[in-house]
Amino acid sequence: MKIKIIRLPTFFNDWDTNSSEMNCSLLPPVGIGSVTAYLRQRGFNIMQDDLNIKIFYESCYRSEIFNQNLFFDEERILRHCRYGQVDEELEDLFKKLEGKCSLKGYDVILLSIQESMRNKSNILFASAYAKYISDNYRPFIMLGGFGVAVRLFCLEYDTPYIDFYALGAGERLLEIILHAKEKKQDLFSLPGIYYHHNKRIVSADYPKIEEPTLEDLPLDYYKYRGIKNDYADDVQDIIREFHGSKTLVVPFGFTKGCPHQCIFCSESNGRLEFAMDPNEVASILTNLQEKYNPTGYFFLNNEININQQYVEQFCEAIVKREAKILWSDCARPSFTNKHILERLKQAGCIRLIFGIETASQRMLNYIKKGVSVEQLEQIVRWAHELGIWTGVEIICGLPHETDKDIETTIEFLTRNKKYINRFYYNTFDLRGGSLLFCEPKKYGIENIFEVNELVSYEERGYSKNFTQFGFDETGGLKWEEKKKQILLSYDRVVDAMGGYEAFPTLEEEHFLFFLYKKYGHDIDKIQRIFKRVAQEKGKYRDSLRTVKI
Repeated sequence: MKIKIIRLPTFFNDWDTNSSEMNCSLLPPVGIGSVTAYLRQRGFNIMQDDLNIKIFYESCYRSEIFNQNLFFDEERILRHCRYGQVDEELEDLFKKLEGKCSLKGYDVILLSIQESMRNKSNILFASAYAKYISDNYRPFIMLGGFGVAVRLFCLEYDTPYIDFYALGAGERLLEIILHAKEKKQDLFSLPGIYYHHNKRIVSADYPKIEEPTLEDLPLDYYKYRGIKNDYADDVQDIIREFHGSKTLVVPFGFTKGCPHQCIFCSESNGRLEFAMDPNEVASILTNLQEKYNPTGYFFLNNEININQQYVEQFCEAIVKREAKILWSDCARPSFTNKHILERLKQAGCIRLIFGIETASQRMLNYIKKGVSVEQLEQIVRWAHELGIWTGVEIICGLPHETDKDIETTIEFLTRNKKYINRFYYNTFDLRGGSLLFCEPKKYGIENIFEVNELVSYEERGYSKNFTQFGFDETGGLKWEEKKKQILLSYDRVVDAMGGYEAFPTLEEEHFLFFLYKKYGHDIDKIQRIFKRVAQEKGKYRDSLRTVKI
């Protein structure tokens, strides 16, 4: 049985230019890399491919014309997929794509859909592409991913061309289904698989994490390269060096779940599902370094510091192996001393993103963050002193948040702005599985209902988060007023902090790793260069506005 797993593309609106070159993430798809490695170890004949990076790379650097606008025309896609009105332009486009990603001869096609909070182009592409594959090759087709994209597909775009939808980690799930396909068993009778929505959505637990493989993927396409443009004299040399640097950043995660109970989080059950042994982490990172020689690693953990013992062991394992790697990760803002941060720096940490959420102590207590405002302030200052690039996550519009809470958060951020390198703004959304969702009465919310809204704000150049559920505050705002308050809170915080960062989003990680590799932890120099280059890159990005791919 021949199997192929394909990462599908997602596109951006013309106004939503995120990168001055490809307008596409350069992070290799480590999720399908883990699935591929797992299935190969168990004897399956599986290939992996990344249609997303190929479309964007070859359109950008080889001037191949690809009409992405087709996948913003929802009515057109629906006519083609649901109502039998064959669209010749779509058919011709998919035939051309076979030159980038062959489909012939495969018994099973696994489609990996990316999350997109900006638009539905990913879903519309997947719908039309599945029809093309089914009509021409008749393989067994599964579409998988995490969260919103799969849910929206099933709710609004379910088609007969996809046999099953898979939610969450696919390793064990796919092994069970593929073995059953080989033996021609009834898929609906399989143990260990959970069925939802007319028994076509499947999910299964897989608590471990596999070492990914990047074989079969076009690795050179993920190595950063820039297009020649005119930049100011004072930064022209550093931009030219960056553009030719072939910076490669590889994502990797080694923990699942979270031991804490922040009530807004979908993992607030307080269960740490899996934490890879630190020595195994160090071994895998050493292997990846030898095989692919990345500039750095973008760790995908909920937080690096699940507890003090684990983070100490992790640092010791990396230092002991003399791995000489650079990495970034998220962290819980609960470090009790500067020593642990020093050890992280020694182990290669260049950036930490702290989930601060709010700087109102009242709200911190409400969401069960377990930290004080004084701790938050101390931690961002310690990180800055050590030369670690510091990001903070803010959630705007938490339940029962008041104007005073918003102002307190703004005052905190303003007071510590020189120690914070990047702000990550989020509108509050009620997440299924969170304590807020599961125990609403306890936390003062009620009348929960599905809304499934994806709200874009083109005139502002950004889009808000996808919102799945609406709710009323008990004794407070009803949903329509709460929704307005969430957006108002968001706008107030963003405006107070000077708006969005100027650096193109999809180049930011690569430039940061490039700078740390070049200058070490000289934070003052890195901040100065980053800010100046961001101004130049931002000017060029804003001049594009219409993306031609």
